[in-house]
Amino acid sequence: MDSSGLKGALLMCIGMINDNMHFQEIVCLLQRLIELEKKLKTGSFPGGSA
Repeated sequence: MDSSGLKGALLMCIGMINDNMHFQEIVCLLQRLIELEKKLKTGSFPGGSA
């Protein structure tokens, strides 16, 4: 995954019960963005997709 070209801030709204992407994959993406010191905000929704 190449997130190095991301510019500006990123807002991620994540449904905890999402058929398209497992939450573990989201956590890996967030970890990578943190390592790259990207600005981001997240929101998790326990009932399903945002």
